[in-house]
Amino acid sequence: ILMHHIRNTLPEIKAKIQSALTKYQQELLQLGDPLNDGSSSGQANLVLNIITEFCTEFRTIIDGNSNDLTSFELSGGARISFVFHELYSNGVKSVDPLDQIKDIDIRTILYNSSGSSPALFVATTAFEVIIKKQIKRLEEPSIKCINMVYDELVRILSQLLNKQFFKRFPALKERFYQVV
Repeated sequence: ILMHHIRNTLPEIKAKIQSALTKYQQELLQLGDPLNDGSSSGQANLVLNIITEFCTEFRTIIDGNSNDLTSFELSGGARISFVFHELYSNGVKSVDPLDQIKDIDIRTILYNSSGSSPALFVATTAFEVIIKKQIKRLEEPSIKCINMVYDELVRILSQLLNKQFFKRFPALKERFYQVV
């Protein structure tokens, strides 16, 4: 009975093993040749080459020289440029520097900063009080700009790290994500 069971199940087990072996051999082929040099200097050189290649490709995408250009949407450096020159510029231009501060407020701040004796020149403290309020109004468009640029940089990072080459080094890929 045992021999009969072995004869019946052995081909199925052999087929599963062969299928798994084929799958993993294909995966190894996709990952590339083995690293023959096990020395730390060889590994350091390999990591340096990977980082250099990543930086080169990242710069290429930012500069707009990528082979993956699309006509459907702005991406890479063009998107970042659009965010700064169009969206952020319009956001800053929409802030009227004089709509929330009145002449009487400026006069009051100047009087308060001069104390008991009238001043010939505008005191630094008065200028700082007035200007800090106005600069605070630029915070919202600036944060929106920062978030949009960051999102584009993360998208570029994801695009680069999804290449086949980084599947070979998942720890390095994860480290790139942590740094950004």
